[in-house]
Amino acid sequence: MRRNKQPTHTSKVMQYLTRPEVEFATVNEISAAVGSTTAQVNSALHALRHYLAVDVVVQQGVGWWFACPGDDTRTKIVEERTPEDGPRRRRKLLRSHTVRV
Repeated sequence: MRRNKQPTHTSKVMQYLTRPEVEFATVNEISAAVGSTTAQVNSALHALRHYLAVDVVVQQGVGWWFACPGDDTRTKIVEERTPEDGPRRRRKLLRSHTVRV
């Protein structure tokens, strides 16, 4: 059974914050724009903040989030796969031991 792959809430939030027309946004604005709950947006923002991809400015008790992709420390390193010389050894099956009396 194949699953439909959909973007994560974190990627939706990051895409929204990196739009040219968006400079600052509250959690409620982001939630309405990306179609996620405020809890999902909050979780995504804090995960992105851990990697310095976004930051927050708090004014009068309201958090205004903004993207700082130049400081983003999220990385994905994929090493190039090298072919192996020979096949790997197969695992030997363990046989149950019988006790003779």
